[in-house]
Order: sequence, then structure tokens, then C-alpha cells
Amino acid sequence: MPNCRVCGVDIPEPGLCAECQAEQSASAAKRRAGPLPLIIALALGVVLITATAIIISLPQGETTTAGTGDESQPVTMQGTRTAADRDNESMEKFGNQTVPVKYDITKIKDQPPIDNQDGYIKWMLAHTNESEASLSLRWERAQLIIQSGQGEFADPNALRAFLLTPRERFTRGQNLFATYGAKPLQIGYGQTITAPNVMAMMTTSLRVKPEDKILEIGTGSGYQSAVLARLSNHVYSIEIIKELYQQTDKLFTSLEKEYPVYKNIVRKLDDGYYGWAKYAPFDKIIITCSIDHLPPPLIKQLKVGGIIIVPLGPPYRQFLMRIEKVKNKDGQIRLIQKDVYDGMGVIFVPFTDSKGKSYSK
Repeated sequence: MPNCRVCGVDIPEPGLCAECQAEQSASAAKRRAGPLPLIIALALGVVLITATAIIISLPQGETTTAGTGDESQPVTMQGTRTAADRDNESMEKFGNQTVPVKYDITKIKDQPPIDNQDGYIKWMLAHTNESEASLSLRWERAQLIIQSGQGEFADPNALRAFLLTPRERFTRGQNLFATYGAKPLQIGYGQTITAPNVMAMMTTSLRVKPEDKILEIGTGSGYQSAVLARLSNHVYSIEIIKELYQQTDKLFTSLEKEYPVYKNIVRKLDDGYYGWAKYAPFDKIIITCSIDHLPPPLIKQLKVGGIIIVPLGPPYRQFLMRIEKVKNKDGQIRLIQKDVYDGMGVIFVPFTDSKGKSYSK
């Protein structure tokens, strides 16, 4: 029997159960009728991100405003039932399954040095089939990112994951020459591989631990998944474009012998807006496409204490936001947000449904 794509309950036909359909409709109505829709707030500029509240869409019965870019400004979820009750109810509906680890990264003892170029390249040449030219370019890009002073590699584990991941294997042929350039690159189907510095910031901001269960929305080239697989044993990734999904799935399969950590990346073709209830709840969620609100199903599928990284805003400019889901002593759930670039905008491809229509209003 099919399962609801949000909460995982059995339903007669593929799609959403009646309760989740009602919640989605109510959330859409709030986005259209709210006092200050997010897309309008962001259109007015950075001041509203740093000095006023913005609206985040949540499931039916829960209304909230997100605080400023300062982490000290919490977001409280309120409703006819307590947020804690709703959270507990939704957790009970999730599959809470985990795919067995096929290659345990915690047992990897020998790692490349990340504090000197010669040592790094020597180690990589001895342990991989990668070229010295690619390794040198990768090292140089990492150093430029560090020198930018944005804190994109504040986590040394994220730096090591970057240095261990062959970006050139995920860049499509027509752009191989620019693999380690500073910009995002086209990979076909209107999609891109994220710029190295932004990928670094998203990875660092997730604060990944090996035991974390991570959901990625937008597999794309597969590069971000590959980096995350160096940090966590449990990476789940969803892609909505069939041709791109098939390409990247085939690529990962071909790389698993050379890079066995990729065996831990669980992939599927589907609409990421609804998350992956079978494996929910998740410790971390990373959204690699732009949207002007937080999808309610993804908020539901995030554990208390979990983090979402998302490029939030209208199509022409977004802000890279870290959203943390926390619980007060009284059981209320809050979403605490932080603009990780402190007002500097980013541009991502849009978050679309199965028909290619953007979820942003």
C-alpha cells in the first residue's frame, strides 16, 4: 500500500493523506494572505533580514515569524495543540528507518594532512588515482576560500572533506576547464554545480557529525552528496529531474569502488518538497535550490536540535539561512535562524515541482 509522502501513513493512492493535504493548503493560504510574505520582505532588501521579522510558512495551526539574522531572535510555533504535541505526533508517523552503513567512515584512520600542500598532494597521489594537476588546483581553491575570511572552512573536517572530493568527476564535460573556478557551473537541464565557496559554507554550517542522518534536497551533479559522505555515514538525497537523476546515479555507482564512502549515499527520484518520510526524522537537511519559504514537510521531518541550510528568498536573490529547530523547557518548538553570510546574497536555481514549476510565489 502507498504511503503519504509527508507523514508516511498508509493511503489508498500515491500522494498525501487528507490531513497533510489540508495542512499544505492552509500553509499556501498563509503565504498568500500573510501580513508580510517572505518574498515581499526580501524584495525590499537586506535591512528586513537584519532588522525586522520575516514570515516562515509552517503547517496548519502553527503561525510564526522568524526573527532577525541574529541567532538570539527565536521563532515560536503556536497552535490549537501545543507544538510539542504536534511534533511528537508527526514523529510517530515517520518510518524512522536507516539504511545499514556500507562503509563506516569512523573506521578510517589514515587521512591526508590539510596543513601543507606538499604533504597533501603526496598522500593523495599515494592513495588515489587523481592527477597532481587536479590536486594542486583543489588545494589552491581551498586556500583562496580560507583567505576570503568568510569562515567557509571554519570546520577543519569540512575542509578535509573538500580536499578529499574530486570535484572534477562531478563537473560535466563542457565545463571541466573551470572545475576549480570560483563560480557555479552548468551541468545541463537548467541546473548547476554549486560554487566551491558556497558549498563550503553550507557544509560547515550544517555542523555534521558521523552519526547524523542527512537529507539533501536536490542531488544535482552529486558533488554536495559526495562531500557530505566524507562527514556522515547516512546521506539521503532526492533529485526531481529524471535525466539528471539517472546520470548522477550511474556516476555514483561507477565511483563506488574507487570511493567506497559513496556507497552510503541513498538516492531516489522524487519531489524533495515532501522530504523522505520513510527515513525521517533527520538530524540535518540541506536544500540546494532556492525557495521563498520553508516547506512544512521538511520542518516536520527535522529532529528537535536539527539544522536546515537553505537559500531563502525570491528567484533573483536569496540569503543562505541556517535554521535550527529547538525546544523550550515548556515544550514549545522554536525555529532559530541565522543568515550565515550576514546579508550577502546568493543565487541558486529554483526549487521546482514535478512539472518544473517553482514553489516560490
